[in-house]
Amino acid sequence: MSVTSDPRVVSRTTPVAGPPGDLAAGLRRTANTTPGRLSIAMVGLVVLSLLTGVIGLVSIAGRSSTLDDLINHREPVSAAAQQIYRSLSDADATTASAFLTSAVAPATLRDRYQTDVAQAGTALAVAATDSAGIPEATQPLSVLSTGIPVYTGLVERAAANNALGYPIGSAYLREADNLMQATLLPAAQKLYKIDTDRLIGAQNDASSFPWFAALLGVALLVALIITQRYLRRRTNRVINVGLLVATIAVVVAMLWSATALTLETMHVANGRSAGSDPGETLAQIRTKALQARTDEMLTLVARGGQEQLPRRRQHHARHGRHGQTRRGGRVRPGRQRAQPGDRTGQDRFRQRDRRGARVADRAAGRRTGTAGAGGGRRGGGHLAAAEGVPMNTRRTVPLIGLALLATLASGCAASGGPVNLATVNSVAPPVPGGIAIGKAAVPSAAAPAPSCGDPTASLRPPAVMPAPGQMPTGSTMATIQHRGYLIAGVDQNTDLFGYRNPAHNTLEGFDIDMVHDVAQAIFGDPNKVVFKAITSAQRIPELQSGKVDLVARTFTITCARLKSVAFSTVYYQASRKVLVPTTSTVQKFADLARKKVCATTGSDSLGQGQGQANAPVPVAVADWSDCLVMLQQGEVDAVSTDDTILAGMVAQDPNTHIVGPIIAAEPYGIAVPKGENDFVSFVNGVLEQIRTNGSWESSYTKWVGDKLGTAPAPPQPTYSN
Repeated sequence: MSVTSDPRVVSRTTPVAGPPGDLAAGLRRTANTTPGRLSIAMVGLVVLSLLTGVIGLVSIAGRSSTLDDLINHREPVSAAAQQIYRSLSDADATTASAFLTSAVAPATLRDRYQTDVAQAGTALAVAATDSAGIPEATQPLSVLSTGIPVYTGLVERAAANNALGYPIGSAYLREADNLMQATLLPAAQKLYKIDTDRLIGAQNDASSFPWFAALLGVALLVALIITQRYLRRRTNRVINVGLLVATIAVVVAMLWSATALTLETMHVANGRSAGSDPGETLAQIRTKALQARTDEMLTLVARGGQEQLPRRRQHHARHGRHGQTRRGGRVRPGRQRAQPGDRTGQDRFRQRDRRGARVADRAAGRRTGTAGAGGGRRGGGHLAAAEGVPMNTRRTVPLIGLALLATLASGCAASGGPVNLATVNSVAPPVPGGIAIGKAAVPSAAAPAPSCGDPTASLRPPAVMPAPGQMPTGSTMATIQHRGYLIAGVDQNTDLFGYRNPAHNTLEGFDIDMVHDVAQAIFGDPNKVVFKAITSAQRIPELQSGKVDLVARTFTITCARLKSVAFSTVYYQASRKVLVPTTSTVQKFADLARKKVCATTGSDSLGQGQGQANAPVPVAVADWSDCLVMLQQGEVDAVSTDDTILAGMVAQDPNTHIVGPIIAAEPYGIAVPKGENDFVSFVNGVLEQIRTNGSWESSYTKWVGDKLGTAPAPPQPTYSN
C-alpha cells in the first residue's frame, strides 16, 4: 500500500488546501506540532538576530558619527566662539594699555591689538559657517559682524585725536569700551553659550547608553537559551552545536560592545573633565582678568579716581620716586613739556608696558596707582590717563573687511543662500556709558533756584598771608602741610582748563595753574599736589566726603551749590553759550526747540529752558568730551555750556563754532568743604596775589588767549565780611 494513500499521513505532512479562512487554523495546527514550533523558533531567532544586528550597527554608526562631529566640528566651533570672546577682551585691554603707555603706542601693543582683531574676525567666520538651522545664533553673529568694524573705527578716531593732543581722544576710547562691554562681549558670550551647549549635547550623545540595542541583545540571548532548553526536553539532546555557537557569539558581541562602550564613555568623560571643562574654566579666568584689567585702565583713562585703589597703591602713587618724566613725541603748539616732578604709578605702568604684551598679561588683575605729585610749575601734575593707539591703515582695513566677510558668511549659513541686503538694518550708533536723555537727565529741573543774595561774595583773605611752610597751628592749611601734599579734584578732559597732555602725560590748563598756585603758597613748592580726576557730578560729593581738599574744575558759583560747599572769590568769569556744527542753522539757544542739547551730569546747563513750551531735549553725559563726540556723530544737535569749555571744543574740531548771545554768566570759584572758613580765606589770599603779580594774565594768555582774545582784567573779588 502506498504511503500517500493513507489519508492520515497526508493530513500530517501536507496541509490540505482550503479557503483563506482556514489559513489561521492551519497555522494554529502547525504551532501545536513539534516541527512547527521549531520552525517558528528558527524564524523568530533569525528575525531577532537581524534586528539586533541592524540596530547595533545603526547605533555604532551614529555614535561614530557623533564622535567624529565632536572631534572635528563641535569642539573647534566651540573653541572658535571662545576665541572670539577672548580676543575681543584682550583687544579692549590692549587698547587701554596702549593709551596709558605713550602718545604713540609701542609696536608690541599695536601688533597685539591688530592680531586680536584678526583672530576675532577669523573665529567669527568659523562660527558663522555653523549657524545654519540655529535661529538664536543669528542675532549675536549679526551684532558681532557689524559691531567689530564700528569698534575699530572708534579706536582709530581715538588714536587720531590723541596723536593731536586732543582730550576727545579719551572720550572716543571710552565710547569704544562701552560698545565692547555693553554690546560686543555680551553677544560673544551668548554665541559661546550656544556653541558650548551644543558641544555638551554632543558629548552627552556620544556617551549615552544604547538602551534599545542592549535590550534587543538581551532578548536575543534569552531567546537562544529558551530554545536550547526546549530542544533538550523534546529531543534529549544535551547540546545543540549551532545554537550554542550562536549563544556564545551573542555573549561575546555583548561583552565586546559593553567594553567598547565603557571605554568610549570614559574617553568622552575624560575629554570633558580634562579638556573642555578646564579649558572653559581657564578661558573664563583669563577673560575675568582681562575685564578687570580693562576696567582698571579705563578708570585711569576716564577718571583716575583713587577711591578705587588699595591704600598701599595710593601711597606709592602719592610718594613715588622723584625723577624727570621723559617722553618723546610732538607737543601741541602752546603746550609745555613736563617739568621735573614726582613719578606716579602711571609712570611705572608705562615703563612696564614697554616690555610688551607678556608684561601686559602679567599686569592683569593688578592694581595700578592713579595719581601722583605734579610736574613743574605750570607743567601739570601726573595723572593716570589715556593715550592713543595709532593704527596701520593697511593692516586695519583687511581686519574690517574680514569682519564684513563674516557678516556675509553668517547670512549665507543661516539662510542657505546669499544674504538678503534688504533685511540688513543700519548699526545702532554707539553712545557713551551712563548717558541719560530727557527727564532722566534733569530729575530736579522743576525745583526753583534758591536765593542767597550775591553768591560770588566770599570771605576776606587774612591781613597777612602766612609764609610757605609755616601754616598756622591747628588750621586746615597746617593739616595739609603735615600730610605733605595737596589733594585737588580737577578735570582731565576739558581742553584749555584741565586736560591731560598725551605728549608727556601731565595735567595742564588754567584750572591746573590755580591749584599749583595754592600748593606754592602752602609748601613753597607748586608740585606738591595729588590730582584726582573727577566728573562734574562728583565735585560736591568728593568735597563732602573729604576725599579732596579743594576742587578747581570750571565750577560755577551758585546759591544752590553754596548750600553744600564753600567757594572762593571768582577767579574766572565765563559765559554760557551754545556750540553747533558749522553746517547747522541754529543761531541762538531759542532755535534749539525740541532738539537734543548735550551737557554733563550735574551741570546747570541741563536745566536751561526746561519747563517751557518746545524746550530742548537734555542729554546728560559724564564728561564734556563725550558731548563733543556725540556732536561729531550727529547724536545731539548742540552743546550748551561755558564759552571756555566750548572754546576748547572748537580747538579740537574746527567744523564747530559758538553761536548766539550770552545765555547766563558763569563765575568760576575754587570750592572747598563747607565749614573750612580759614582755608577759604587763605585761597582768596592766593587769588589776590596772582591778580596783582601778573600770574593770572600769564595763565590766561598761555591757555585761552588765542581762543577768547586778549586777556581782560582779572575778576575783581567781592567779600562778604
